[in-house]
This record gives sequence, structure tokens and C-alpha cells, in this order.
Amino acid sequence: MDEGSCVNDAMMLEGVYGSQYPTTGAPLHRDYQLLAALADRSVEMARDAYRAYTGRDPDPVTPAYRQERFRWNGFDPRADRRFKSERLRWLYVSALRSQAMCKAVLAHRLAQRRSAEGAPAGEVLGLLDAALESARANQRLYCLNYDDDYDWTDGLCSRVVDELASLRAQFIGAIGTAQNVLQKWTFEQSGEPHGWTAGHDLGASVPQDGGLLLRAAGPDPFVVQTEALAAEVNERCVVEADVASDRSGRARLFWATAADLAALPAGAYPFSEGRVRSTELRGDGEFHIYRLSPAWNGALARLRFDIPQGATVRLRSLRVVEIPESATPTAPELHCPVPDSVRRAAERALFIAWETLSDVVPEEALASRPGLYLSTDIGLDRRPDLFRLGVVFSVEARQGDGAWQTLFRRAVLRRTAGWEHWDIPLKGLRGPVTLRLTTDSYSRAQDRSAPRWRWAVWGQPQVVAVGRDGARQVRHDLIGQIDQARAQVRLDADGVERAFDGPGQDSTGATFALAPPEGTPWLTAAEVAETQTLDGFAAWAAEPPHRGEYRHYLGSTVSGWAYSHEQGELTWRTAIVPEARATAVAFIGGTGYGVGTAELWCNGERLLTFDTARTADATWRGNGAELRFLFGGDTRSPTIPYGISGVYALVLPASRVVPGEPLSLTVRPLPGGCDWFMVHEYRSTRDAIRTVLPPLPEKPAVGAFTPHVDGRFGVTFAEFDVRL
Repeated sequence: MDEGSCVNDAMMLEGVYGSQYPTTGAPLHRDYQLLAALADRSVEMARDAYRAYTGRDPDPVTPAYRQERFRWNGFDPRADRRFKSERLRWLYVSALRSQAMCKAVLAHRLAQRRSAEGAPAGEVLGLLDAALESARANQRLYCLNYDDDYDWTDGLCSRVVDELASLRAQFIGAIGTAQNVLQKWTFEQSGEPHGWTAGHDLGASVPQDGGLLLRAAGPDPFVVQTEALAAEVNERCVVEADVASDRSGRARLFWATAADLAALPAGAYPFSEGRVRSTELRGDGEFHIYRLSPAWNGALARLRFDIPQGATVRLRSLRVVEIPESATPTAPELHCPVPDSVRRAAERALFIAWETLSDVVPEEALASRPGLYLSTDIGLDRRPDLFRLGVVFSVEARQGDGAWQTLFRRAVLRRTAGWEHWDIPLKGLRGPVTLRLTTDSYSRAQDRSAPRWRWAVWGQPQVVAVGRDGARQVRHDLIGQIDQARAQVRLDADGVERAFDGPGQDSTGATFALAPPEGTPWLTAAEVAETQTLDGFAAWAAEPPHRGEYRHYLGSTVSGWAYSHEQGELTWRTAIVPEARATAVAFIGGTGYGVGTAELWCNGERLLTFDTARTADATWRGNGAELRFLFGGDTRSPTIPYGISGVYALVLPASRVVPGEPLSLTVRPLPGGCDWFMVHEYRSTRDAIRTVLPPLPEKPAVGAFTPHVDGRFGVTFAEFDVRL
């Protein structure tokens, strides 16, 4: 599973999605750099598997047998072999399709980036051609190997091809002078709305602040064009909207032709979900050009433009443009930089390499020849994360102001356990040298706030000299020099390298810091020596009213919860009490946003009442016990507020514990404010709260986490100056 890229057509382009959207099927972006490497590896493995079984190369377009002629009337060795050969061939075809999709996406995203950078138009057109060629290769494999209809899920490859072909045609039209503007509304300097009238859930549409001002006033805000339209439109006609929005979200364009209206019953609503195109507005308040390609033909009769719920939008202009059928850019047009109108296109460019991140590793992981090496272990936080795809670890070197040289690159995939050790040759490097250690994390998660992202660990990186006898001498211990390291981030949004804005950690969530040892932050230094800490969750004593995977400040794990309105309660057992002494019982829990109270019981006795929805540390006392809450976070996705969570530590006197027995804890959320209480099933609270839990065996290590806070993603790297 880890060797497969596992992508599909619904993950390629904005606006091309399957029936499951938006639950699944939103496009991925930066992650294609690793997915492309996995796809290449999958093609090789699938080809090798077919060769090993059949003794020949797989044919991606010719099946091993015709399905309609295949018969299975009891076990037949020859039929069994044909059947398994075809299954292996399909595995190869699937891998080839993933490879083609990854190539198409990488070329398309690089075209976006180079366009935003003002590259020569010919370079961008070449990248769009490469994307279209790979998309067509994927479609051809689909057509020749599958009998599925072109439905909302299985046949999206044709829509991907159509969309890329449309983008290419739009680009050619935008860089040339051959566009035919069929209809145009401009509000930048005009005081007239030109027939655009508030239709629903919208304040009055008023020309203001350099555009037609549209303020959402309800859940379905839109404007409609009320003046007569007569433009003849066809499949080569696109709509260009120059829009600024203060909130991200979906804009939609509905249309109806004269023929569409004629086919409707008298008085019927003119717009339908069958005639609509969508685009995602950027909520940065800046003007961007959004291009939509309606599937229309005939005399244009009606238009409607929807804006995101809660947004204030300025519409500077709206154009219906026809791109000539056989437009061919001239040589001067291809050599000129991409025009500003294209650079301002709303497709968000990410300023990353958009390259396949294949491994670059030495022939031997452990040095067998004398010389200088960067000796390091690499690995992943040993706590599982459902959303983790992998981390790419890289080492670069530079002498003086020269170019960076890639010495090492290795993808460590999601289920990797333990350390990988590598001795990376530093051959040819002498004198003052800067070494750069880079981490780049990847996920297939549709909700980018779902992964923890705190995965990457460098284990004991050192510059060592290996002698002829194999003896190793440490020249530089990079962990010992971590205070002198220059920790930096490079965000995808701008490609700019900058130093961390805090010691060891950046506001984006990027981290380059020593992995801390195990601790008990719920106890004071004086209490640590006198109090034993007990893991607060071992098993449920009674099945919780509700149980499932749930998000919280540490990530996502199986959890149990109870609602106050159902008069529910949670009862669970702790780990076994070792000794008869003061005991701190720590567990990870959470509440909703309802301000109220809940009861805590221990071994059938009510101890105390505590508050819910607390967003700061707190302490409650009762019956000789003390409950401490260490606020962890208020966890929210773009659409779901998951709740408030943190560490709860119940401190008990020795008289309330029995050696050799677990404690039985119960929480009852009380009606009248509190909505629910939840316990997250962590067997070791101390391990759960550690910033990084390195692979075993533990050794001096650095947690090198990538940017991930507030939608800011990128890479983390640290530079060390050494003398070789």
C-alpha cells in the first residue's frame, strides 16, 4: 500500500470532482511531488510482478483474455493462470494511470507557477502541452481497459482532458490579440450596475470602491442580469470575472440560452444545477481574474452570479470572450513574458519545484570506505497518524556562495517503524562548508488541518571520519551545535526562505528542536518525588454511549463520549496502582463549547464537580482530591468545531488508592449548559503529550516539523556551518 500513489482523476484539478465531493475528491497539490515518486516505483513493481508470474512484459492495452468469453466451471489451472495474469496486468495499468496523472498535475502546477512568475509564454504553453499529453495518455488507458460509463466518478479522465484543453485555449487567447469579446460589463469607473440586480440574500448591488459591491445577507446570495442578452455563445466561449473577495469560498455562474428557456414550462425558474460552473474565490481582498468554461451553445439569454456565504465581493468586470477555433500564437507572442492579465489569474500558484522527489541515496547505507560522512538516522514519530503519507529527508551542501548540491534525498513512508541509518558521503567537500538538513512532509488528507504534521525526526546527525580500519571519529556533533544552527522555513505560497520567528519553533508550526524527554507537567517539581503518576486510561469499564475516531489538540484517535441531554456517563479503568502513595492519574479529555459542569467519580464515590468549556488551565478540589486541567487547544477545521481538549490530572491521597488494583473513574456531564464530555483512548498520557516520540531505540534526536498552521505549508530546514 505504501508503494502506491493511490490518486484518481478527482484529485487533479479544481472544479473536476466526483460524486463524493466535497467529502473526498478535492484536488491535492504539493503532495504530488511524493506521489509521483511513488507512482514511478509502483510501475516498476507492478511490471516486475507481471514478469515474475508470466515471464513476459505486460501489455497495457491488450487484455490476457476477453472477459465475455471467460468461463469458470470449477478449478482449471489454465483459466486460473489467465485470470491472475489479467489481475496483475490491471495492477500495472492502474500504476501507469497514476503515473500519467501525476505527470499531468506536476506539469500543470509548474505552468501555474511559471505563469505567475512572468515566464516566457512559450515555456508556459509547453508545460500545458505536457500536462495535456499526460492527461490524454491516462484517458487512453482508461478507455482501452475499462467498461465503465463516463459517470461522475469513473469517467472523470475525459473531463480532466477537456479542462486542460480549455485552459490551454484560454491561455493562447489571453497572450494573443485574437480574442472576440461578445459581452462586457465594467464597473471600475461607472456608477451604473448595468442590469446586475440583487436576486436573493444580498444587499443592494452598488458600484463602489472600484467595482460592483456585493454584500451577502444570507445563505444563498446572488445577483442576476436583468437586461436583454443576445450574444451567440459556443464551447469556445469563456467567462472572465475580475473579482475581489474578503472571504474564501465558492462562486457559481448559472446560465440559460434561449433554447433552454423555450424548453421550460411557462413561469419555470430559468436556472438549474445542470447549467452551472463553479470556482473558488480567494479571500485576500485582492482582485483576481477567474475564468469559467460553460457548456453552452446558442443565444445567451440569462446569467446569474453567486458569491460565497458571508462574503463581501467587488466585481470589477465580467466578460464573455470567444477564443478563435484555430488560434496560433506568433513567435513574438511566445517569446514575450506572460501578460499581467494572465499573471493575475485566480489559480493559486505554489512556488515549489514541482518535481518528482525520487530517492537520491548512496550505494551503501553504512560506510565501508574511508572518508568523511554525514552519519544520521532518519525516522518518523512512532505514534500512528492515519493521514500521514511520508516525509522526504534531504541533505544539501554548499561551499561559500556557490550553488547548493543535493547529497541525499530519502522518502520515509507512513508505516516505517524504527530508524533508517545512512552514512552520506561528503566527497570533494573541504574547508568551510554549510550543510542543510531539510524535511518535507506529505499527506493525502482532504482536510489539511486533520494531520498532526509533527512527524520528522533526525537521529544523532554527526560528521564522522571513517578510517581504513573502519574506526569512526566524530568531527562535528550537529545536535551539540543546534544552538548555532540557522533554522528556516520556505513557504509554498511565496517560495521565500526566512528564519524562524521564534527559538526552535516558527509561528507556522515549523519546528527544529531537540526531542524533549518524558515529563509530567501536571506535577510541580516538589510533587514529582512524592507522587506516582498513573496512566489514566487503560480500558472502558462500560461501553461508552458513543465511540469513534475524533479530532483533538494532539491529532485524532479513537474516543468515547457522552451527552448531557442523554444523561450519559463515561466509566473507565486506569492502569494498575503500583504503591500505596499519593497518586496523579492523567488522561486526555475534552468538552464541547457549552459552559456548564460535570461530575467526577472515583471507585463509585463522587469526588467533585468541574467546569466545562475551559480555554485556560484550571483546578478544582473536593473530598481530598484535586483535578487539574492543562488546556491543550480549541480544535477546529474549516467547517467543524471539534471542541476543547487538554490533559486532566486527578491527584489523590494514598488513602484513596489500592496497590495492585486499577481505579474506576466516571464522568457525568450535567444538564444545564454542558453539552458533552469525551475521553481520548491514550494508554500513555506521557507519551501522547511529548512533542515528538522518536523511533526506538531512543537516542539524541531533533524534531523537524514542517509548516502547517493556518493553512501555511512548506518545508523546514536548518543550516550548520562546519569545517571539513
